[in-house]
Amino acid sequence: MSSSQQEQHLADATELEELERRLTLESEGLDLDGEPGAHVDDDGEGGNGGDGELGGEDEDDNPLELSKPDVVFHMEDSFNQHDDDEDMDDDDAGENDAMTEGDRGEDARASRGNSFRAGEGEGKRSRAGSNVRRAYEELSQGRSPTVRSHASSITSRHDTEEPQRTDAALEEASWVEEDKHIIILSDAGKPIYTRHGSEDMIVTRAGVIQALISFIEENYRRPDGTHGSVPFRQQKEMTEDERDELMWFKAGEFYFVFLVRSPLYLLMVSKTGEAVKHLKQQLEYVYSQLLSITTLSHIQRAFHRWSNYDLRCHLAGMEKFTEHLIDRLQADYAFFLNAYQCLPMDPSVRDKLGALIQQHKQKEVVFALVVGNGKVMSLMRPRRFPLKPQDILLMLNVVQTPTRSFDVGETWMPLCLPHFNSSGFMHAHVTYLHEEEGIFLLLLSNKQDAFKTLSTCRNEIVSSLADSKLLAGVLRAVRAESFRVSTLKIPDLRHFVYKHIKTNQFTVPALEPPYSEPDEERRLFCLYQHVESQMHANNRPVKLFFRSSLQEAVLGWATATFELYAVFDALATKQTVTASVLALLKWIKKSETRLFMTSPQLTS
Repeated sequence: MSSSQQEQHLADATELEELERRLTLESEGLDLDGEPGAHVDDDGEGGNGGDGELGGEDEDDNPLELSKPDVVFHMEDSFNQHDDDEDMDDDDAGENDAMTEGDRGEDARASRGNSFRAGEGEGKRSRAGSNVRRAYEELSQGRSPTVRSHASSITSRHDTEEPQRTDAALEEASWVEEDKHIIILSDAGKPIYTRHGSEDMIVTRAGVIQALISFIEENYRRPDGTHGSVPFRQQKEMTEDERDELMWFKAGEFYFVFLVRSPLYLLMVSKTGEAVKHLKQQLEYVYSQLLSITTLSHIQRAFHRWSNYDLRCHLAGMEKFTEHLIDRLQADYAFFLNAYQCLPMDPSVRDKLGALIQQHKQKEVVFALVVGNGKVMSLMRPRRFPLKPQDILLMLNVVQTPTRSFDVGETWMPLCLPHFNSSGFMHAHVTYLHEEEGIFLLLLSNKQDAFKTLSTCRNEIVSSLADSKLLAGVLRAVRAESFRVSTLKIPDLRHFVYKHIKTNQFTVPALEPPYSEPDEERRLFCLYQHVESQMHANNRPVKLFFRSSLQEAVLGWATATFELYAVFDALATKQTVTASVLALLKWIKKSETRLFMTSPQLTS
């Protein structure tokens, strides 16, 4: 355990159980639990999506008749997660300390950093294995690795002579020093996107990435003898459990996390100390953002016809949305919680705003979303088609991305909601509901030619809102400052994040000292990430987490109806923490309708 931080885990497991028992028993009177494990029904926002997942392109399977993507329109020192080597071992154990899904054999225990772990293999470990291991080391040091693979025709050679300090060399050095890289390429090794640097800088690395993934796919099998995943063009019906794929490895201080979504490969290289689970989760959001621009069915058809297809032509002009999403991944609680935030407001004002939108709704309107201060104020959706929080976050990313298009008038753009239906486009009408206060109105239709109808609908909503007293309440909610922990008068409580499971929404107070400085804000964010990853570890999830350090005491508590992450004064006792948590839950219960949108507007 690090002596500098002097963190103390609860040494006796019975003490932690006693804390959980006391919290649970004393919170029963708050009526917070409801039905255990319950998901929202047709009137809620949770659950698995149910009828909202419209797979396939047949008319019977696509009741909303989403337009097919035949044509694509274009538009302009933080908290140390590891603590020390001992804690890092704990974290790695939470991630199964493995690179591949098939890692179940005794021979998978290779040395950390310089070795790779793969699934329990029946395939032969050829000389390509040593090349791949050497590639790990060289890739982590920012050098161009020398890799030969029968799965790739690309061979890059490392020049042993000292290169001249040219502008290109300086750019290369700067590129290597970045804390996090995101690279997307096709299964043919063609670069599609890089977070930092230019395309020329990842051309040789793209071949290495392809070789690493191909090595695992072609040399390791599942215990039942089934080959690993193959490029989409050769892929037959295969369940996820039957596939073996490269998941992650560590080289030096870098984590290399892979997301294989044939025909696309996504790689994140990070030295931020975040858990592998969160790094992969961030790649999933980047992949969803990519699908929101071009749809999965379009990608699959294009690469099925042309293996060397250049997807970049469909992404031109849309990079700003991807860049903004990646920036938000670094500091927005929504993404590792898989939840969205509502703007706190009077519930009667929220209900009247939703009723006003529904009053002027045209039949072409499928979804409607009002956004203020980057938070949801009102949501209207069909009763049969709930929206996943991931899709709502993609919609919020659209309106939060700085772009001149929203300043000049009404914007009409195709937008795929991949967790709703990844095979077709919705068409979004994006405009200001109140420009001075930055209140956005998103109207989504499944009709490509519904621009005029949705424009008329928007004008009617704006006109009715201006003529009513409702506008004053809406503006008051937008102009109000975020609530602060100091106003709650709860002893020793510094900050908290509360997730409402049923609605997939969360609330968080404004930052106050000692977390108001950027470095401390980032450390707090990483602390919450660390607690969440420990509580939801695959091999040993826990319901209650408590840790005390010189900086603060942190608690995580997960139940069937909520998740709570809170930090307290470093000297807070368990008795004080228990009393403060119960007081906080009482306040949240009392303010629930103001903090959360518990009853969205539903249409038939």
